Amino acid sequence: PVLVTTELNLVSISQFREADMEFTAEMYFRQAWHDPRLAFGVTMGNSTVPVITLYGDLSDSLWQPDTYFENEVQGKIHELTIKNKYMRVYSDGRVMTSLRVTLSCSCAMDFRKFPMDKQNCGISFASYGYTTADIVYQWADERVTWAHDQEIAQFVLEKIETENLTRRYITGDFSALGIRLRLNRRLGHYLTRVYVPAVLIVMLSWLSFYLDRHSAPARVSLGITTVLTMTTLLIGIGQGSLPVVSYVKALDWYLFVSYCMVFGAFAEYAVINHRDKSYFLKLRRRSRMHNVKHNGCSVDKVS
Repeated sequence: PVLVTTELNLVSISQFREADMEFTAEMYFRQAWHDPRLAFGVTMGNSTVPVITLYGDLSDSLWQPDTYFENEVQGKIHELTIKNKYMRVYSDGRVMTSLRVTLSCSCAMDFRKFPMDKQNCGISFASYGYTTADIVYQWADERVTWAHDQEIAQFVLEKIETENLTRRYITGDFSALGIRLRLNRRLGHYLTRVYVPAVLIVMLSWLSFYLDRHSAPARVSLGITTVLTMTTLLIGIGQGSLPVVSYVKALDWYLFVSYCMVFGAFAEYAVINHRDKSYFLKLRRRSRMHNVKHNGCSVDKVS
């Protein structure tokens, strides 16, 4: 089989779309193999030409591996100012191709611990028609390179792992390679937009405990305001940006507990107010009964 040596140079990883479970990556994708049919000994003057470079679509007439990206949703080869693709043919028959591509890839994300989650996304590629009897992929020495000064907006890239894979289908075994991106979500955005506001709303609802129980307008307005604010926060977070999943996320639990605490503070006043009124009604009844008995005893003594 033809050994195809591959390497990836990741330029950027961006646009994590949790609602679609996709992410976008820009990279230089390089493949190298040996084709003895392309060996040559061209000379120009007194020097031998060591390599011939073909740009754009000029290389399409030569044989190339039929590599495709397995989890690609959408992709493109950049074409500014020319098509970002070239092939180098060396005099000994070695061939190397390089592409600058942008891929939108699918990623099965788990949001149970969101937004303190860790995601494991990958990019894998294989031969579309050639089995392992024809083509075998292998990593180059550098394998995958990543510019460490590049930052991902939503995540911190913990590490990149490479994989050597074999896909088994009815039509045969196919060689494949893949990379795994270990990603930790950045928490700062959710601290300032969700966690801190939720804590402040809960603390604000507790201020009703220090208000005079007879100040009904103040306590009711404070309770309704905090309940409605927490409801808005609970409904608004993640709408349109997160997928509809069958399980409850960690952020949902946090907001639900916060909502219960705010609602409980509001309900506490209603319960206390009801018990307070019932208590005073009982006192009034007892006072009336006492007065009736006292007045009855006084009348008996006078008579």
